[in-house]
Amino acid sequence: MDGVVNPLLSSSSRYDLRASSVATGFLTYCQLQTECSQHFPADQPPHIMLSRLLYELDGNSQQCANAHFSQYNLNADMLRGLLFRMMQSGDTYFDRTVIPAIIFRLNRCNEEDVTVLDFFFKTSFGTGGDADGGLANTPGLIYS
Repeated sequence: MDGVVNPLLSSSSRYDLRASSVATGFLTYCQLQTECSQHFPADQPPHIMLSRLLYELDGNSQQCANAHFSQYNLNADMLRGLLFRMMQSGDTYFDRTVIPAIIFRLNRCNEEDVTVLDFFFKTSFGTGGDADGGLANTPGLIYS
């Protein structure tokens, strides 16, 4: 063995799958907290709602993003990467607690949601939103 990582037991080829599993578990935890679960319908917990939102973003049919956030060039890969970066970094440990709120607000999309999401995207991507949001080569959150 040349290092501390066993080459037979570890592989980066399944990293996306494992990261997605952790993200799904994190979002599922929302169902156990009344403060979080009250914002999601029983048939659409956060991980299901996020999958639907990502599908809509892929098809350019996400109404809230199209109507209010075109300046960020928001697409499914950018949102996946942003949420993944919030999940995986120890520097953003407390930031990840807003992930369910981002999902809920992007789905509901009332006037207050647009204000909050605009602030979130502005601080995350900057004003213009570059092509990949600075997220090139990062696995996505809940890649489906």
